[in-house]
Amino acid sequence: MERRREPRFQSGQQVETHILGREPAVVSGHVENISGRGMRLILDRTVPPDTAVMIKTETACLLAEVCYSEPVREGYAIGLKLDQVLFQTAELAALNRALLGRPATEEKSSPPPARSPLG
Repeated sequence: MERRREPRFQSGQQVETHILGREPAVVSGHVENISGRGMRLILDRTVPPDTAVMIKTETACLLAEVCYSEPVREGYAIGLKLDQVLFQTAELAALNRALLGRPATEEKSSPPPARSPLG
């Protein structure tokens, strides 16, 4: 029986996953499916439940929490509960640098694009 409140949409878009916390790492992978509240990624490594992650696409940055990680043929399926979607702006660029420990640079603000976070 399907328990999801929202439909999931198939994707395949390549993303960069930043694992936040005690052992930060960056892992490439792809989106298998996405909804307004969740996402399923395919990565080449496991990520423990309750880990905070930042998913970077060409147009947005998504903050999420890992719900599960299970082995699949291609690596690991990572289930995420989405928390925030931030569209590419100067403020987002500054937040990315702060989260990743990179020095700040002066940038102008731009309005968010009117499109899906997956581009």
